[in-house]
Amino acid sequence: MCEKAIILRNILIIEDEKLFSQLLSDALQDDGKYSIDLAENGKEAFKLMQDKEYELVMTDIHMPEMSGQEFIKALRSTNQDIGIIVLTAFPKVNYIREFNDLGIEEFLTKDDCDLMALQELVQEFFRKRDIEFLADDF
Repeated sequence: MCEKAIILRNILIIEDEKLFSQLLSDALQDDGKYSIDLAENGKEAFKLMQDKEYELVMTDIHMPEMSGQEFIKALRSTNQDIGIIVLTAFPKVNYIREFNDLGIEEFLTKDDCDLMALQELVQEFFRKRDIEFLADDF
């Protein structure tokens, strides 16, 4: 009997509220398909990214040392391929224009963050990535 190998997908959560970042991590790790690392700000995230390649980043906007906006702009200047989901306590209308051109996958407010919906969003992100990858091979 041949078992299907599970490929762990690398996700980085950048969030200065430790309880919230752990909640997100726990919800996604229930799936058993993801390797998840946590960073408290953009500077710490870039340090982690030196040693590991991530396919998806979930980031808060308001954080100490390096904000989510600064992080996303710096990341997009070097990496157009990585997926980004923005999580914030503030209404997205405050940021939608600024982030519109940065290729954000989704913009979620923390108050509306349904963990089951987040799991589905992440699964859908990776499904699309896999389809794009397979299409590139043909």
